Amino acid sequence: LSFVRQLRDAGCALLAVHGRYRGSPMRRRDGPAHLDQVALIKQRLSVPVVTNGNVRSGAELVDSLLLTGADGAMTAEGALDDPAIFAKAIAHAHAERSRLAAERRRAKALKAQRHLTEEEAAVVRGRKAAKATLAQIKAISSALPPPPSAAPPPPFALAEQYIGLVEEHPPPGGAAALLSHAVFHLRRLCRTPLAEFGLLADLEACKSLAACADVIRRCRAFAEGSEAFQGRRR
Repeated sequence: LSFVRQLRDAGCALLAVHGRYRGSPMRRRDGPAHLDQVALIKQRLSVPVVTNGNVRSGAELVDSLLLTGADGAMTAEGALDDPAIFAKAIAHAHAERSRLAAERRRAKALKAQRHLTEEEAAVVRGRKAAKATLAQIKAISSALPPPPSAAPPPPFALAEQYIGLVEEHPPPGGAAALLSHAVFHLRRLCRTPLAEFGLLADLEACKSLAACADVIRRCRAFAEGSEAFQGRRR
């Protein structure tokens, strides 16, 4: 907290905090991020705080905002595995707002009844917590765009979009850099189906972007059943 105050006094206008302790030479990470520490910093600091850590899905992104009270969230690995993570977070926040509002209405109606089941009694007991969470969710969702009208694209569609973008905007460093980046990102995007159909080694052996695209095409065909898979799924 002393260092945070020094940053504030030096003119820091926004602070992003990765709530994880330093790892070791043998282990890059020392367990999960300590979001309670991010929450403490947010309580003590007047400038906007962005939380980072423990975000692998849209739901976890929203949860991190609820846990920390931060003004925003950032993610690295979560977005590498799912570039649609922010769209999913937006949809989740709006869905949670609707769910909690319905839960509060139900609790209010049940409170007037004399005989309740254990589940109904639990809903009534949880109405204050639901009210507090709903207030947080309202604050989060009101700052977001409306939920997407269509479901976020699945991994194969994201992979195909990525290949098209790489073709149009190749990275600096020439063909070797392009191939290295493409294999890395496509492996992150489609790791599960690539492993299921034994295609990870095929992707890593690719010598061109076109070959990478063909591996992804085959993987999608196997997953969707348009081509028969002859091996053993893993």
